Amino acid sequence: QRFPLLNKLTRSYARLKWLKKKVNPPGWMCAQKRPFDGFAQYLKQFSSRQRTTISTDENDDKNEIDEQKGGHGNVVVLPDYLVVMDDDTWISFDHVLPFLEEHYSSKEPHAIGGCMIRSNMKGLDFTFPFGGYGVILNRLALQNLLRPLHCSRYGNNLKDQSVNKEASFETLACWRLAQNQVNEQPLYKDGMSVAQLMHAYVLDQPYLQVHEWNKVGFCMHSDWVWGYFLNYYHIPVHTNVPFYQDVLQDRLVGYNNSENRGGQRDKEMMRQCNHKFDEGCGVSAHICHRISTKHMKYLDQQQRKQRQPNPNLV
Repeated sequence: QRFPLLNKLTRSYARLKWLKKKVNPPGWMCAQKRPFDGFAQYLKQFSSRQRTTISTDENDDKNEIDEQKGGHGNVVVLPDYLVVMDDDTWISFDHVLPFLEEHYSSKEPHAIGGCMIRSNMKGLDFTFPFGGYGVILNRLALQNLLRPLHCSRYGNNLKDQSVNKEASFETLACWRLAQNQVNEQPLYKDGMSVAQLMHAYVLDQPYLQVHEWNKVGFCMHSDWVWGYFLNYYHIPVHTNVPFYQDVLQDRLVGYNNSENRGGQRDKEMMRQCNHKFDEGCGVSAHICHRISTKHMKYLDQQQRKQRQPNPNLV
């Protein structure tokens, strides 16, 4: 009962009847940390062995990290967008990049699920990306993930204080840490970023060591890890959907508002979520899941034919 959110999630995790359908159930459960291993490895170029210029003040728009090498100041710039997706996912940047630029302001942090799931667990407002369709993080969201948190300055009473979505990023993040919803607090060290905390969480007490667990243990689907740390640590801007206006953690959005509401499978609402398998993924699709290599090659060939020649390219 100490971790009510975690308790609700784990009750819906890897039910035996469903798990038996997996070819390698233990392998599947152990693999849930892999997206974050890759994500952490990628982020190392921005956070380790380098002097970060990312400020703890979210009003400071610095987004560069200076790497000091032999007296030369090489600058590593955060990408406009980072996409984390499965290897059987097709993403058409011909379609996706213009859409992102038009619908998601680069002046605000955004986390976008290719297909977003809104949980139907009773009493829980929880959204997460359907992993196969990927999650897209823009530059300002990456900044928030990498921003050092100095929660020690807030003392021990932050948990009981009232906050709202107008509070500073660090105040919200440290307030959430103090709540310790999934037992992540013991892993935090002052100055850690949310990205570092997220990776520490999936590495602590992993499923592979289930027989040696001496506390909560890592028993979360990778999609839920994204959902928890992106939403509850307020990485993207609030959705401002009127119905969820008072839900502080309503942050993640679905690409083109694509949303699966707890298995209701409303085709009109699901939009992008409908694009799966080769037969459901045409040339006009932006993102598709469970696509064969053969069909990916076909889609790529068709899109190359459709591109207008660029007179500026030789």
